[in-house]
Amino acid sequence: MRRLIASFIVLSILPSIVLAAEPCTSDFNSFLLKFENEQEFQRQNTRFPLAATYIDGSAEPEPKTVTYKIHSASDSKYSRVNYPSRTKQASTPFTKVVTSKPGRFLVQFTKPDTDYSFAFRFEKTATCWQLVKFEDYSL
Repeated sequence: MRRLIASFIVLSILPSIVLAAEPCTSDFNSFLLKFENEQEFQRQNTRFPLAATYIDGSAEPEPKTVTYKIHSASDSKYSRVNYPSRTKQASTPFTKVVTSKPGRFLVQFTKPDTDYSFAFRFEKTATCWQLVKFEDYSL
């Protein structure tokens, strides 16, 4: 009887363990589709501390690039890392360019006739793709 109960418990929790341990796809396009649509997946696949940059338009004598680190998803600076969802991409006239090198992808967004320009750098790890750098070139 104990074996039957133990077997039932193992079999009932096994599907959730398998889903939680579901391997990440090695295909970047499939990964990116999920990354664009699921905020929790974004957080899980962001390497912390996350390297980030932005342009300080108020710097004198000319704008300068500021580099900083985002230490966790609860860091207030993490709210700047706003990867556009598929819905937002469809409703906003973005230009999206994806370039690659072995084990790395760069996804850039620009918005015509504005200074809106963001870049997201991804690298392949042993288990999945991860966002490793966020760059905000907007002024």
